[in-house]
Amino acid sequence: MGMATTTPARELVQSLGELCERGLMVDAWRQAEAFAPLKTWSGVEACGLGARIASHVGAARLSTRLAVRAWRPDPPPPEAQ
Repeated sequence: MGMATTTPARELVQSLGELCERGLMVDAWRQAEAFAPLKTWSGVEACGLGARIASHVGAARLSTRLAVRAWRPDPPPPEAQ
């Protein structure tokens, strides 16, 4: 069974994006994790930003996982499982 995912609100994603643009990656990481662990995030925009944050704080595997989730947001059809 898969892990439950959480999609952050657009306002949170925008706020975190602004922190990233200012180079405050650790602050962005802390705020993101206060909402929900990045490993549970879903949504194309949120996962893309989560991948960026994770990459900058040294979580390369998490960054890759989120990038793939952003690239392939929909679950595969039942026939493919």
